[in-house]
Amino acid sequence: MSFRYKDEILNSLSLVRELVRDYESCPECGSNSIGSSTNLGSMGYNGKLGTFERTCKCGWKSKIKVEKV
Repeated sequence: MSFRYKDEILNSLSLVRELVRDYESCPECGSNSIGSSTNLGSMGYNGKLGTFERTCKCGWKSKIKVEKV
């Protein structure tokens, strides 16, 4: 599977690596923990889209959708 992210075409593993790099630390409080754990986020695939979710214990959250190509 390949996905478009930041005007690049990436395979699934490269996509997750880029998303984790971009969302490793919370932009609100700087924490690198997800919710109450230290997981790096979750990635789900549904048809033509991939969805990456990142939450933080401070309440910040982000949900990124990437197009499958």
